[in-house]
Amino acid sequence: TAQIKLTQSKINAANLRIKELGGMIGSKEEAIALDREAIASSIRSLQSADDISLIEHLFSSRSFTEAWTAADDMAQLSDALRARTIDLASAKVVLVDQQAEVAKSRKDRLSLNDDLSTQEAELVANKKAKEQLLAQTKSQEGSYQALIAQKRAQQKAFESELQSLENSLKVDIDAT
Repeated sequence: TAQIKLTQSKINAANLRIKELGGMIGSKEEAIALDREAIASSIRSLQSADDISLIEHLFSSRSFTEAWTAADDMAQLSDALRARTIDLASAKVVLVDQQAEVAKSRKDRLSLNDDLSTQEAELVANKKAKEQLLAQTKSQEGSYQALIAQKRAQQKAFESELQSLENSLKVDIDAT
């Protein structure tokens, strides 16, 4: 019974871990979706900026500073895009790890359920064996009680016969 309770506690813990990981996976998937949208937006911005050459930027700008600032903004956007891509890749790795952990937890839970079923079957078998032993013991107890009663009856008969022999001897032998 204690093993069954322990196994049930382990199953409950596995279920909680699966729920926790499910929540973490959901939030990680949302973060990945947001990162993908941000990366797509950044790529579109870079694509539109790449359509205009550096010389066109220089001539279309009002000043050299403005052109330089625009080029610097594009470089920062490109750097941010690389950082976001790296973050997205690491988030995907974490997501895969969490999904693997969920699969492992589910496998462990199935194993624990099997253990629980086995333990419950053993408990039922043990109870049946104890009941059979108790029935057998009670049956033997009845037999022993009957044997004891028979032996007591034989003892009383023997004592009675002994008493009658003693009485007959007392009559045959004169005490004086």
